[in-house]
Amino acid sequence: MSKARRRKALKSNLAFAAAVVVILSALFLLPKDRAQDIPDDEVHAGLGFDAQCLQCHSPGGLAPLSDEHPPKGKCLECHQI
Repeated sequence: MSKARRRKALKSNLAFAAAVVVILSALFLLPKDRAQDIPDDEVHAGLGFDAQCLQCHSPGGLAPLSDEHPPKGKCLECHQI
């Protein structure tokens, strides 16, 4: 293998390694905005569908959701049991 080919291969490998480092760094530094898990307590025991959540988390319920909360009624798409 000639020096020119080795140098080109080395540059390609370094560029690939740099790209991997940039991508992994970006993934690591992305915000961790994840919905909270559903509490593991007596009140939330046995929940299995969204309508049950809205009994307490609807306007006028014991713990209404804020106006900024994403679409209501699709709780289990984001929150884990």
